Amino acid sequence: MSPAEVVRVETRTAASPERVWQLLADPYTWAHWVAGTSAIRAADAHWPASGARLYHRFGPRPLAVRGHTTVVDVDPARRMGLLASALPYGLVRIEITVAQAAGRTRVALCEQLVGGLGMRLPHLSRAIQLARNRRSLDRLIELAERGRR
Repeated sequence: MSPAEVVRVETRTAASPERVWQLLADPYTWAHWVAGTSAIRAADAHWPASGARLYHRFGPRPLAVRGHTTVVDVDPARRMGLLASALPYGLVRIEITVAQAAGRTRVALCEQLVGGLGMRLPHLSRAIQLARNRRSLDRLIELAERGRR
């Protein structure tokens, strides 16, 4: 099966790009903002450097799946490319970008399903990704603005 189309969600915040990046660079905040992640089990000490992994549990118990997310490439404080695995449900390419835009911070989250059961139902998977990613960005912005600088 070929990869699904890219799902893109974007938002803006009054929080600084540095504050948003601070949250992205701390792997233990991810359980607080990534919708569907029930726990962070561990993270490599060099997160978010290229090759670092974040180990998580995804989904509600008793259906929770252990997975991991790997940093594929990173431009510190600007962009993070990831590959997330929560098989059998999905294998997802992710790109998160943070940029200053007209006095605010723009945060974009792009996902592309590249494997797993979600590939069998592309329209349903896309709808779920859109809703989940909107919720994730809302949570990230809420955290960023709580400690806004």
